[in-house]
Amino acid sequence: MHVDWKAALEKDLAPKMMLYGAVQTGYQPGTFNELPSTATFNNEVKPSKLLAYTAGLKTRWLDDRLQINDEIYYYDYRDLLIQSYSIAAAYNTIFNAQKIAIKGDQLDILGRVFKDDQFNINVGYSHARNVEFVTPAGLSYNGLSPAYAPDLQAMAGYTHNMPLGEATLRAHIDWRFESSWYANYVHSLGTQQAPSNKGDASLTMT
Repeated sequence: MHVDWKAALEKDLAPKMMLYGAVQTGYQPGTFNELPSTATFNNEVKPSKLLAYTAGLKTRWLDDRLQINDEIYYYDYRDLLIQSYSIAAAYNTIFNAQKIAIKGDQLDILGRVFKDDQFNINVGYSHARNVEFVTPAGLSYNGLSPAYAPDLQAMAGYTHNMPLGEATLRAHIDWRFESSWYANYVHSLGTQQAPSNKGDASLTMT
């Protein structure tokens, strides 16, 4: 049996400003590789454990027309489960990355410009790196970022609601930026995604 826990505190600094912080744990059960253990190979994969720290501020301004929330965090992963991939192998080996640390900040802004218009801005910085990651074969990937872990993500959007009798036509546009990332833990050639921009527009009748 495994038990996780969470401890949190919050404090109202003003009627519409709250400061909070939390510490909590997470857990993922371990597993086994397909081959049996030998004198030189242990097929057991340890469970993953997480110790997470978060602190943030939630605020509202200008008669609730502007909302600004910000949260900083630090995640300490121990024995994170990693799966290798090789087209030449009969199966993919699973093993543990001894320690991975993720620290960052998430800023979210939501504002009402006019009665039927609002905008949003979201910026996330996430510095994820292998602190200690040596494979059973003795290969070190210390200092590299995990797979699918961009350092920066940003999004901005604008929404306009147009009343049409008892219905509403909602027009929305947004833009998203994502910095580069790798598709595997090895950072092998051909697996890096370049920084990207994406824009969307939509019309919704409700």
